[in-house]
Formats: sequence, C-alpha cells, structure tokens
Amino acid sequence: MKTLVLLISEQTIPNYLFIKTFGPANRYVFISTSRMQNDATGNRNEWIRKAAGLNPSDITTLTVHPEFKDQVVAELGKIPWHEYGELVVNLTGGTKMMALAAWDFFRSKTSEIWYIPLGADAFHRCENSNEKVKFQYLHLDEYLACCGIYESEEHYTTETCMHTASMAAKMLGGHLSKMHEPNLFEQLRQMYRGSKNPDFRQTEWEEMSEKINNIYKLKLMEIPFPKNPLPI
Repeated sequence: MKTLVLLISEQTIPNYLFIKTFGPANRYVFISTSRMQNDATGNRNEWIRKAAGLNPSDITTLTVHPEFKDQVVAELGKIPWHEYGELVVNLTGGTKMMALAAWDFFRSKTSEIWYIPLGADAFHRCENSNEKVKFQYLHLDEYLACCGIYESEEHYTTETCMHTASMAAKMLGGHLSKMHEPNLFEQLRQMYRGSKNPDFRQTEWEEMSEKINNIYKLKLMEIPFPKNPLPI
C-alpha cells in the first residue's frame, strides 16, 4: 500500500504534479485549512481532487491551523500511519509552519519527502537535493482544471470558483482543450495577473486578446473588460 501526503495551499499545481508524478496511490492525505476548503473563494481540495480524478473515499483530510506548528503535529499524531503503508510526502504546499511540522513529523517515518525548488522542473528529495524526479509539463485542460475550470462537452465552465478565471474560460471557448503550448500558458498567466491589477487598462486587455488570437488563430468570444475585476 502507498499513501501520498499533500500540504494544501492556494497554488494547486505543485500538488497536482506530485500526484501525477508519484501516483497512483491507494490513499491520499490532504493536510489543509478551513480557508483552502471554502467554496466561496475556491475549494483547493476539490480542485486538486477533480483535476487528478481521485475518488473521495480514498482521501483523508486533516484540517489544521496554518500558523500553529504544534497543533499541526498534534493533528498528524491522530492518524494510525502504520496502517497507511509506504508514505510519500510533498512539502511544496502549505504554509511555512505546516511544512516545518510535516518535516518534523514524517522524517522519522519515511525518507520519501519531496519538494519543488523555485523555478525547478523536478521534485527534489529533502534529505538529498541531488536526487530528483522530473515531472511532465501540463496540458492546458489540466492547468485549467487545477484552477477549478472544467471542460464540458462544448465549452469550459467554472464550478466552485467564481473569479476572473471564469472570464478566461469563456474566452477560451473550448478551443484549447487538446493543445499543449508553453507560450500560450505564459500569455494566459499574464492575462490572469493583469486582469486583477486595478491599473490594467482596457487597451492592454484587448491587445493581449488580439495577440493570442493572431498567434494561435483562435476564435475568442467577445467579453467586455471588467470594471472591477475580482482577485484570483
């Protein structure tokens, strides 16, 4: 039996990559917080679960305080880990206190503790950073699913998340589900970041849309620039 242990935070991509790289597993433990499970602001637990296609019955969720290290350790101590088989832990997510607590708790139970250094293209083993496992880059539909945007038969729709990402989903119009283009990821990322900036002008939004349209010859839906964009 193998169990993957994940620290949940706003950035869902590292945990999705962890599941994709080290999975499948028999069980999954999500060490999360109340904020990360809030449907109103985006339930990161659910985004990761749906993107990875995990069965809810295979997931154990621990809800901890993000800044109280001792409380995190106490919650971890409530699980009978000897019943969970081989433990593989991802320290990339969570808060610093959550990561420190997980490191202190699991280092005596497993050597399979990994993280992604900033800008790296591989998981590094914590006890030996020279030991690495490369991960595969995501396709666009995987990236969007990690943001709470899911593909229906004809288009992309948002479920638990209601933020600026929904505008980008409408603009994509379902045309990009099978594409894998790193430059397009960068354009989309810049559009997300720019759209939540109060100083981001409508002309910049239009130029970004036109650039994507011209380069990739995609038909984008006409969506008015939001007067008061919501934060992602």
